Amino acid sequence: MNKTNEPAISTLAKAAIKLFETQDHNGAITLFNAIFQGIRNEPQQLKSASDLSNIGKSLLLMLQMKMSDDIDNLQMIASVAYFCISKEIREKRKNIDLIKDRLQLLQIGHEPLIYTVMSALDLTQDFMSVLGQNAPFEARDAIYKMQIADLYENKKLQKQYPNLKERMNEFEHKINNNFFLPDKSIKNVVKSGLKNHEKLFLYLENKILKNEDVIF
Repeated sequence: MNKTNEPAISTLAKAAIKLFETQDHNGAITLFNAIFQGIRNEPQQLKSASDLSNIGKSLLLMLQMKMSDDIDNLQMIASVAYFCISKEIREKRKNIDLIKDRLQLLQIGHEPLIYTVMSALDLTQDFMSVLGQNAPFEARDAIYKMQIADLYENKKLQKQYPNLKERMNEFEHKINNNFFLPDKSIKNVVKSGLKNHEKLFLYLENKILKNEDVIF
């Protein structure tokens, strides 16, 4: 795709990341706000972006900078970020930086993502969850499993980043203590995590790209 055909949010995202990396956080915040408004008002821009990784990275940085405390805004930011990053991962599976970004997103965007995961996995419809009362905890565990899957499938990250190795050790401790029953082994937990990734991505792909809906 020719650069001239790129949507405004793509250009803004590249510029915002550069400003952030040069410590011009005020300038970056101005552009981040423009990206947020652009996505909310014209979600169809996401369809025409040739590379969603910069948009996803910008949304991740918004969460990192705690630009909002409104749960609806946070859910939109985290959910669209997950979609953008995951779509690029599906097309560029060997890009370890994208996996690292998604792991960071699943950690710092954990709380707002819970609500999206509840919908994507139909957890509120689960009879065994006592009319959905346990759904937030099931969604929390589903996100943990997604993190475990990414860490297990990309062991190089654990070698490069000690904090991720420590995170994996914490998860392995939970698995050994039967935290994720009925999944008892790490392989079963990883299998569940990969399924969760697939369900969440397809749910967001349908909502964001097909229906052009970014209101969560």
